[in-house]
Amino acid sequence: MQVLLNDTPFDLKVEQEKTVADIIAGMETWCAGERMAITDVVVDGNVLYVVDNAGSDVPISGVKTIHFHAMAYEEYAYTSLTSAYEHIERLVAAKDDASVKLADAVDGIGWLISILPRSAHLLGINLNEENTNEKLKLLEIKKERLARLVNDADASARKFFADDIVPFLADLGHHVLLHIANAEIQLLKLIGGAITAENAHERLASLIGLVTPLSSLLDKVVILLHKGRDKAALTGIDKFCDGVGSIISVLARIQETFSLDYSSITHGNVTLEAQIKSLQDVLVGVLDAFKTDDYVTVSDLLAYELKPRLDTLAHHLTALDTVIKTRTPK
Repeated sequence: MQVLLNDTPFDLKVEQEKTVADIIAGMETWCAGERMAITDVVVDGNVLYVVDNAGSDVPISGVKTIHFHAMAYEEYAYTSLTSAYEHIERLVAAKDDASVKLADAVDGIGWLISILPRSAHLLGINLNEENTNEKLKLLEIKKERLARLVNDADASARKFFADDIVPFLADLGHHVLLHIANAEIQLLKLIGGAITAENAHERLASLIGLVTPLSSLLDKVVILLHKGRDKAALTGIDKFCDGVGSIISVLARIQETFSLDYSSITHGNVTLEAQIKSLQDVLVGVLDAFKTDDYVTVSDLLAYELKPRLDTLAHHLTALDTVIKTRTPK
């Protein structure tokens, strides 16, 4: 029997294990020690999700290949939280869509309630931050009420979904974005801590993909400021600044690894070196405005100065990736 982990042969010593479930249990223990989470298992070409029991009691005597797929805790949590946020956005967008099946919405809300605590646990995030834990308890109550209305074919179910649950989910979306930022920061540290000439292209591709959720967080912070929720906005800014700071740290490692001159890497007429300094300068201005409670200036700097620079940074990173590809060992 061959065992693979993320397409790579894995030396698993089989001793007392008799079933696929035994092999999965052993691999889960090993992965936990490496801070990795198994996402699925493929047994002789058949996908077996680890959350399912069906098929896991198969004797290993007749199995040829078991292929595990796993992610680092940080990557798994980031991916899960991002999926949760996207699902919230879809539910909010379905507010006036009569074609949406409310039974599916109930299932989707149930998935949100289960995936958020698991992701937070993997990252060591305190769900009491911003009262997210309390929000999830309330969402559970609302989900049960919606389920009852749907099961009873109550005509008020859709109105309850649109008028009560959707606004609640829209607010929860901000909480999830804060946790995404937390996951992003930890993932950035993971990426930046192990950059080599061989993996820099792959790590930079991940970095480019992390810019979009930071931009989404920025949009949410501006909305919170407009609503007068200054405390929540400040928490978002703290996470955002940490995220941008982590990106800049990763860029510094890449620059050191390849001895790059960032003044020669451009997008439009702006160099990557100038873009990084510009981002840092605007961040300082934002934090200074926060110190004096000048939230009008904070909002303007975020929306009209910081966001355009962040969006442009993604183009600079793509230009940097082009340079790195020419220097990456084959």
